[in-house]
Amino acid sequence: KALPKNSVQEEIGIFRPPIGMIEEWLIDTVQDILGLDEVKLLDNFFLIGGNSLLAVQLVARLERELGRQLPLEQLAKAKTLLSVANWITDSDDRWQPTTEIQAGNGSPSLFLVPPVGGTLLPYFALRRFVNNQLPLIGVNFPEIQSQLALPTTIPRLGSILAQSIQAQQASGPYYVFGYSFGCGVAFETCKALIRSGEHVAGLLLLDPEPESRLRSGGIKDWFKAARLYATGLMPKRIRQLPIDDDPDEMFKTLRRAGMEEGELLGSGVLRLADYKRRNRAAKLVWRPTPEAGIDRILLLQTQSWNAEQKEEVRDLWMRMTNNSVQVSDIPGDHWGIFRNDECLSITANVLEQLLERD
Repeated sequence: KALPKNSVQEEIGIFRPPIGMIEEWLIDTVQDILGLDEVKLLDNFFLIGGNSLLAVQLVARLERELGRQLPLEQLAKAKTLLSVANWITDSDDRWQPTTEIQAGNGSPSLFLVPPVGGTLLPYFALRRFVNNQLPLIGVNFPEIQSQLALPTTIPRLGSILAQSIQAQQASGPYYVFGYSFGCGVAFETCKALIRSGEHVAGLLLLDPEPESRLRSGGIKDWFKAARLYATGLMPKRIRQLPIDDDPDEMFKTLRRAGMEEGELLGSGVLRLADYKRRNRAAKLVWRPTPEAGIDRILLLQTQSWNAEQKEEVRDLWMRMTNNSVQVSDIPGDHWGIFRNDECLSITANVLEQLLERD
């Protein structure tokens, strides 16, 4: 028997990209289950092709992949996917420090530090390539699942994540993985663990960005991310607009294209901009100090950077680790790593090297 269909009546604005792991996971998973190229947060699951059998698939995947539960009747009552995401998020009575990406049943665990904005969603792609016995544990930035303010310094954020890791695994050896902005946070997390007397056996740095690219103002990655988040969610008049480095200029562009002030203020773009501003500010003032206590450090670099930028990154991490970094190049670009099977396969092989113990 088909579940009841509900009309969409919530008015939250046209431009509403998914924010945070729950919304991003929900949009991606509904697209996959229904075989659709575009799904919007304002869509109703049953009005875009869902039925009772597909609803069971969605609920089962939610519990299997994110460890969350959603009653079928709640899915049936929800007018929009946004309502579904809000119900899932609100059903947690507190911020969750970690997210189980792959349960595994072996030891040790690998702790995954988010990139800019705090989403763990890209890491779920790793499960197809790593040993299914390896526990993969995502470490959440505080703001992603709570109203706590994101710490304004990378060392402070690293200290919070170190506490989350220790709550999950009481003692070392610890293995930590950071991507992009998360590389610096992962490094500070390792330092905090070492300060507490723990043993950090391995750190993987996946394509940290050159400092000069941040300081020059030439970085477009945040808006590339915003476009990825908003694929299929923007009005067509917005979707093809050029990406601008400066959030204020992007808002001007959106307004010229016909976006109303209320749509902008009521949309996720402002929250994304706030993530960007605070993350970038934290990175710009970050002055890391060396740490020689990490047993093994591996650095992977994509083809997004020129030779000079790659050398800049290598020099920084060599200084920070007393020349103990092992550097490797991987194919692909910075933002395409988790959509590129070759990159994922190489990354998984490097992880196996990192986790090897004498």
